[in-house]
Amino acid sequence: MKLYRNNFTPSVYLSKPWAIMATSVICADTDERAEELAASLRLMMLRLRSGERGPIVTPEEAKKLPLQRL
Repeated sequence: MKLYRNNFTPSVYLSKPWAIMATSVICADTDERAEELAASLRLMMLRLRSGERGPIVTPEEAKKLPLQRL
């Protein structure tokens, strides 16, 4: 955020820096279960970065895909 604010250049659309920051938190009884639950989020982020849109799949569905094992 600091880098963005320090390098911001005003335009006709935005006169000053504006941003939203968010974080994701996954809670579970064990670290192993939390990792299982995170599979959906990891797949969603991978798809967003590649320009693919679609529904969020269940952790079980996400684990079946080979890219989730990377």
